[in-house]
Amino acid sequence: MILYRIPTQAQQETGVFSVMGQDLKTGELCAEIRIAPGLMFDLPDSAFLFSFSIPSGNLKNQLQMLHDKHGTQLWFLIEPLRHLFCLPCPDATGQKLTAAQSLALQAGAYVYDSPDFLCKYCVISSPGELLIHLFDTDDTIEQKIKLAANIGIDNIIYIM
Repeated sequence: MILYRIPTQAQQETGVFSVMGQDLKTGELCAEIRIAPGLMFDLPDSAFLFSFSIPSGNLKNQLQMLHDKHGTQLWFLIEPLRHLFCLPCPDATGQKLTAAQSLALQAGAYVYDSPDFLCKYCVISSPGELLIHLFDTDDTIEQKIKLAANIGIDNIIYIM
């Protein structure tokens, strides 16, 4: 499995750049992808890129289903999850938060595990509304990478 780590600062790039992938079994750099401004990935024509940036359903089941359908053409894009949702949320749209905003919401809140989404969450209640904050930690990112490896996904792009 090859992991491509994209630093957060890459989102400000104005020109095409490349990132080397690391084979997680050997630790060696082994492959390269080109990235255009706006984080547009130059992937093989047959590639199917799946992002779980707005979670819905069980991540393990979704990855397994997509791997069964696309095999080695499946690429998994991991972006740290930091979203705030108003409940109920029938359309699964939420507000994307900065890292600082996410940490502020987590401070003093009870934090729970979401096994279906492989992330953490906390519930915020205020007069007249109930909010849920879904977020990733280093541990949940690692869990997602391990899950992808166990399923047999060959390529992961991780926007740090």
